[in-house]
Amino acid sequence: MNPAEIKGKCQVPMWIGGSPAGFCDRPAFGVYIEGPTFRDGYTGEVRRMDGKWKGYSGGLCCPNHSGPNEFGPRVFQDGWSEKGRPMWCAVFHDFINLQESPAAFDERPWIAIEKLVGGKNE
Repeated sequence: MNPAEIKGKCQVPMWIGGSPAGFCDRPAFGVYIEGPTFRDGYTGEVRRMDGKWKGYSGGLCCPNHSGPNEFGPRVFQDGWSEKGRPMWCAVFHDFINLQESPAAFDERPWIAIEKLVGGKNE
């Protein structure tokens, strides 16, 4: 499936008073995009450097839950690196295929996006 065609509802679970309350259900255009993190020295929590949501979703995520926006770059796993780690491919929203559209690869999805946006396409 073409990653540019992935659309649906955000599948991040919502909670009220510790009980499940459905899903976010906002428009989503791709999967959760991992970003660089740090450990908060005061609370001990692991947080994202960009201040976005740090959680887990097994499916699509809206921009509020660290997914791509409608016209932003998208990432998908495309094989494995030589070190045995997942290799991520970043593409623009108008992606056709790897032969005709720009793409960038890295073991870290946020670095693949930086390479794509910065013009260091592979």
